[in-house]
Formats: sequence, C-alpha cells, structure tokens
Amino acid sequence: MLPHPGSFFDAWVSAASGPDGFWTTQVPSAHFRTASTLGPELAQAVATLLRERPGLHRVLELGAGDGRLLTALRAVRPGLDLVGVDLRGRPPELDPAVGWRTDRWDVRADVWVAGAVPALLADGVPTLVLAVEWLDDLPCRLADRTDGRWYELDADRTPLRPLAAADDAWLRRWWPDGVRVEVGRTRDAAWASVVGGLAAGGGAALLVDYGHTAGGRPRTGTLAAYRDGRAVEPSPGADRNLTAHVAVDAVAAAGVAVGARTALAGRQARVLPGLLPPADPGADPLTGLAGRSRRHALTAPTGWGGHHWLLQEVPPRAVTT
Repeated sequence: MLPHPGSFFDAWVSAASGPDGFWTTQVPSAHFRTASTLGPELAQAVATLLRERPGLHRVLELGAGDGRLLTALRAVRPGLDLVGVDLRGRPPELDPAVGWRTDRWDVRADVWVAGAVPALLADGVPTLVLAVEWLDDLPCRLADRTDGRWYELDADRTPLRPLAAADDAWLRRWWPDGVRVEVGRTRDAAWASVVGGLAAGGGAALLVDYGHTAGGRPRTGTLAAYRDGRAVEPSPGADRNLTAHVAVDAVAAAGVAVGARTALAGRQARVLPGLLPPADPGADPLTGLAGRSRRHALTAPTGWGGHHWLLQEVPPRAVTT
C-alpha cells in the first residue's frame, strides 16, 4: 500500500519554500506578472500615501522579489529609508541605497524565521509596510465540508481528517457558506504580526492583493497555480506558483485586534486613480500612450483593478514611566 500523501497544507509549504521549492529555485517573473512590475504607477501611489503621512520615514516591503517596486519608489521619493524583505538573498542588481533582509514567515509556527522583520519594527522608526501580492502566496489549509462537518484535505485534495477547532471556527465566522475552501488563518496571523509590530514606533501597513470579502466569496474557493505564464493544475509542485485569494475582511479584523485602525479599503480600480499624479500633458505621444495603457491595465475591474487595497494605521505605543 502506498503511504498516505499527507496534508495539502504541508505539501504546499514544502513546494513553496522548501530547499527545492518554487520561491527558492524559480524566477517568479518567468511565471507571472504583478502590478508592481508593470510600471511606476504603484510606486507613485505609495508616494502619495507617504506625502499624506509625513511622519513615516521608512518603507519595508515584504516579499520584495527583485526589489523593483522599491527601486521605482526611490526614483519618485529619493531620501527614504527603503528595505526589502524576501526569503531569497539580495538581488545583485539592486540599488545599493536600498536595504535588504533575508527572512521568511513560517506559516506553521507563526514567526519570522530569521527574526529580521521584528527586529526592524522594534527599533521605533515610523514605518510603512508594503505587502503587495504577498499574503496570497502564503500557504493555507484546504477544507471540504461533508454532511455539515469540515475536513482538512490531503495533497490529493481528498478528506484527510476533521479540521482543527481553530480552523473550523475561522470558517464558521468568515466562510459559512463555503463547500471546498481555503482557511485564511495563516494570513491573518502574518498580518497581525506585522501590524502589531508597528506599535513600537507607529506606522501603517498596506495590503494590495487578490481577495474577497463576506458576501462575495466563491463557495468552492480560489486555489490556482501558474507556470510559464499559464494557469495549470493547482497541485503542490516546485515548478509552479500556488496561490489563493485573501479573505481581506478577516485580515482587516486581525489588524484591528492588535490595535490598528483601517484608513482605506477598496478595490484598486476605485482607489488607484485618486493616488496617481495627473498625466503629463507635455509627454511625447508614445510615452503618453504607454502611460494610459498601464493605467487602464491597472484599473480594469476584471484584472488588476479587482485587487483589494487595505491600509491600516497603528499609533505608537504609549511610553510608561
């Protein structure tokens, strides 16, 4: 008899961040594009948020990849303290002025493996944390409801065992009408850790990601995988990026529970235009056309415009004497 394949969650963790996992061995840009790599617009929007919050002196990007967003942000807001965090080492072509930390959020233990992120946030520097398409890549448990009871799925997506009590409670609160879905508790914990850590000096955290909220969650979940720019079978494997949309309202509640205040929440199609500078009327026609094309792509409701934006602010912790 063949051994049981184990949980889908464990297989996803290994396929994503194990020694031979996707994020360890692959070049993500070969498999998919993100809004932050399309052009300068996302950096311009972040710069607007920073201008509205002049007390924030540092930007810390989680899952910074090749550092392209931070590089673009440096071009529009020189002088900021910019730091990228990723499980991979510093990109060799990254601007020397951009700092780098190698760290990874452990979805099993709910900790930063190297401790670099908590150490940065603990130094008291008011910080804007960026999580652009980061949470959707964090592995989570898959569950199936049979006869009114939730079961965790194995690597072959068949019922493995009754779902743990905490995960069952999460689904009953956040996805009560689901049938085969993703449990977002690992994403909530990651967000709460980052947002809670901002209390040392105060700051804000911005999520930009694929997501859903109550009343609009698909009953059969959002699990997907991409390889070489195409959708493939969503099974764990180091040759593909496995992802699932974020329960944004649950993440927001996790932030509020550790002291955050939601300052902005909405779809990118609505939020982004108000954060971008006016188009340059003096730009040459080709440059102007390229800019309009990028803005259209970023705000198309069926594409990147469907991204959720969540900005939460955290006041500095009161100092007691």
